[in-house]
Amino acid sequence: MKKVGMGYIKLGQKTPTISGGESQRIKLAKELSKGQHAKDSVYILDEPTTGLSFYDSEKLMDLMQSLVDMGNTVIVTEHDPYVLSNCDYLIEMGVGGGSDGGNVIATGTPKELANNPNSIIGRYLK
Repeated sequence: MKKVGMGYIKLGQKTPTISGGESQRIKLAKELSKGQHAKDSVYILDEPTTGLSFYDSEKLMDLMQSLVDMGNTVIVTEHDPYVLSNCDYLIEMGVGGGSDGGNVIATGTPKELANNPNSIIGRYLK
């Protein structure tokens, strides 16, 4: 649990007190505790840094990088510019949310999005 930035969770903690991001990190911790890490697996995370301190977000980023280094793919839906700046490739959807979104408005590396005038998140990556 410490590896996924959740060393603060108490044994027996009630499930309604755990956020969606925390739930995902618990599943990730369970996967990592198996001892043998799969290769060629795809991990999909939705806003995994929600509620994390910057320090714990960095730990989670290191963990995700180690999964990639082991030959896996990590797909993350995220809004945190720090997380986005550490991605290999970004697909920016928009222009808005809900019925106003759903279109690809920019793709590329964080540096490419930072220099793309069509990118909304690019200005936060500079």
